[in-house]
Amino acid sequence: MEDQADLRAYLRQLLERLKAAPATAGLPVLMLTARADDAYRLAALEVGVDDYLTKPFRAAELLVRVRALPARHPTRRDAAPARQNLRP
Repeated sequence: MEDQADLRAYLRQLLERLKAAPATAGLPVLMLTARADDAYRLAALEVGVDDYLTKPFRAAELLVRVRALPARHPTRRDAAPARQNLRP
């Protein structure tokens, strides 16, 4: 991605596709990236990414964030398929 405008356009398109597909419409989106810049984090959150995690990351933190997403986004939780048992 060249800049935040490109990132926003790409993420908007991706999120629209995810929300349009019945199998993924209710799923929260966690963005895992090497981009630690605040501008990119804010751009992603502004277009609808539910959480943002940068590399390097700890597996335990990723697991906690993934488990917390449905609780933080109840409307998506209700629309999402049953969660699988996640283990560290």
